[in-house]
Amino acid sequence: MHQTLSAIAALARYARAFSYDAARDEALSAFLALDVRLHDPTYGGYDETLSVPPYGPYPKSQHGLLLLLAATTQLALAAPGNPTVLDRLREAVQLYGTKVVGTVSDSDGRLYGRQVFTSDWTPAGVADVPGATAALGVTGSAAYGTQVYGMDLWASWQLLEALTVAYGGGEQGALTVSEADVRGVASSIATTALEDGFHFGRGGFFTSGAAASNDSKVYDKLWWAQVEALPALWQLYGSGGEGSGGYLGNLYDTLTWIRQCQSDQSYGELYFKAYGDCTVAGSFSSGGYEYDGRTKGTAWKGAASGGRGLLTLLQYQLAGAPLSASAVAG
Repeated sequence: MHQTLSAIAALARYARAFSYDAARDEALSAFLALDVRLHDPTYGGYDETLSVPPYGPYPKSQHGLLLLLAATTQLALAAPGNPTVLDRLREAVQLYGTKVVGTVSDSDGRLYGRQVFTSDWTPAGVADVPGATAALGVTGSAAYGTQVYGMDLWASWQLLEALTVAYGGGEQGALTVSEADVRGVASSIATTALEDGFHFGRGGFFTSGAAASNDSKVYDKLWWAQVEALPALWQLYGSGGEGSGGYLGNLYDTLTWIRQCQSDQSYGELYFKAYGDCTVAGSFSSGGYEYDGRTKGTAWKGAASGGRGLLTLLQYQLAGAPLSASAVAG
């Protein structure tokens, strides 16, 4: 499921960039076949335990929903008018805004994305991190109150990209949440990740931590979290709110961190895991295997996150208006 949704998003984007109908048709065909197998008509989203191979131990996850959101956003732009694609896109926006997000504490109202769910989108208690997420370097537990900072940053800009399609032309189908509310969710989860997960004074983002607490914080810096943060920080900067100029500083510091500490200056590409003192991890685990820390390519570490985050940032900068439809449709 995860790899197929990533491929669908890539094919759809390629089809739009090069006006290549065969890539669009392949993406749409793959999506519709996957949808028949995995869509949950009762509670929405895709049942990840029905995937081949199955993911788990829970049937729903924030990670899986974001991949679905990314795929349907690109596919709806490449193949406008397909009702199934648009329905799944709007459903994913609705689910994120009403089921995935939770408040960090009862007092401050800050939002974050919860990680794993039962079939009806009830947040799970404590479980091992789902296999696909663990393969990205997130270890430990996916507790009800665990923030994975990179995931929330990715969700922030992915939601904003989806809005121009989901609410396009004043239509919103079965969506009951307003566009303004979803924009508020996107902004809140990004600022929460920044406040709780950013390495102030050095740049870059840590991996995860318990909501509203430094307990169980994982201070490793994973390659994908750094690059997924870039479009989110640009979107926050472009929001124009009070203090938005500070987000540009956070973006600069993260880019500096990537260049100086997370990237291989001699041969290129990003290291899987680095530490806050700018050293590269001696080893890392991914997909059930242990790798030397300077290994830069695995079954789970390809060009997807790195390329997507950097290219999306460039797309936003060239469009000149971070929150505009042109920045998404590019």
